[in-house]
Amino acid sequence: MYVSAAELTGEPDLTRTDFERGIYWSKTGCRSKWFTHEERDEMKQILGGQISGEVTDNPAFNILHVSY
Repeated sequence: MYVSAAELTGEPDLTRTDFERGIYWSKTGCRSKWFTHEERDEMKQILGGQISGEVTDNPAFNILHVSY
């Protein structure tokens, strides 16, 4: 997924990326984190509001829509 976004984020920096903790770094300094199922559930509780949509059918990403 990150290779396809390299034009926007920069090439992956595999020396800084921490796969165990789910933290990605690019060579231009772009950072992103992928979350466990438990972390996503906690995020839903912290955000409050009403979950108006969630995309979970792609193993590469999860999209959460919250409305207030």
